[in-house]
Amino acid sequence: MSRFEQDYGASRPTYQGRGAQPGGITQNRRAMPFGNRGHNGGPAMEDNFVPADIWMNVGIPLQVQRPGPDGQSETVEDFLSLPGRGIALDQLKLPSAASNSPYVQAQLDLWRQLMEHATQMAPGETEVVLNLRVQLRKVATETSVAPADNAYLVKAFA
Repeated sequence: MSRFEQDYGASRPTYQGRGAQPGGITQNRRAMPFGNRGHNGGPAMEDNFVPADIWMNVGIPLQVQRPGPDGQSETVEDFLSLPGRGIALDQLKLPSAASNSPYVQAQLDLWRQLMEHATQMAPGETEVVLNLRVQLRKVATETSVAPADNAYLVKAFA
């Protein structure tokens, strides 16, 4: 039984070909720019692929001028998302729910809250979630620790 079925009591077919993860959670193969090729460089066989149903997009709300029904210009709120694909929430590779880490438990709880809310939405409905924030992070250069300064290195056998 997949995590989706355990949490929501509903079966969701998933892509079971190359790249499938245990527990029915899959990687979104179409979002991968490389490695999504079949033999001889042709398209990959995706006859079992089921696209994601629940997406989270990153962007900003903005006010846009559009022509109204009476020909007059009106201001409406729109959402400007980053180019490319969003995050397929129903296909995320999740950490183990058996973890004792409070951080992992909080991550899973946040995912469950988003999924519960999204499954109540009508098909095609969108909603801006105001209390979510985007964190930008640049990978730091790798640092090395001298073996003499590493407190975690111990001799297992004397």
